[in-house]
Amino acid sequence: MTSARAYSVMGFEIGTNKWRELSVPMADRLEFATLIWRNEKLTLVRGMCIEDAFVWELSGDDSWILIGKVPAELGRRFLGHKVGWGITKCVGIDEAVCLYKDLGSGMVVRREDVEKGRWEWIWVDGCCSMRGKQVQNFPIKGVVLHPNLVASCLGLR
Repeated sequence: MTSARAYSVMGFEIGTNKWRELSVPMADRLEFATLIWRNEKLTLVRGMCIEDAFVWELSGDDSWILIGKVPAELGRRFLGHKVGWGITKCVGIDEAVCLYKDLGSGMVVRREDVEKGRWEWIWVDGCCSMRGKQVQNFPIKGVVLHPNLVASCLGLR
């Protein structure tokens, strides 16, 4: 994923030693964009200036399909008094997509509800104390996930 505007996805096919580029939906209006590997598909999570955050999946024909949008009430709660998604970070696994920024502010999670057979958005409260002591609110630098070696993220072999 390129980090400069306008965002795009670059893939390298090892077998042919060639690069390829995929455009990103509404790339010129993005404040943050993250690629995650979810359910064996390349997934794009992105937030747009003064708008919402969206989850897209890459289809077999290299087009992006919208699969989710952060509900407005969770987006407002997540952003607080901030107007944009610029400091948002994101991680994902097969069962969930997590948007976070700092320790005390909480997290927006899109998770699979296996019993209902659908995905749902939930709020996870931030951590303001540990072992009974007040914790200073600071930016989270990362979230620990089990490593996953993927043969191909863009369908390249």
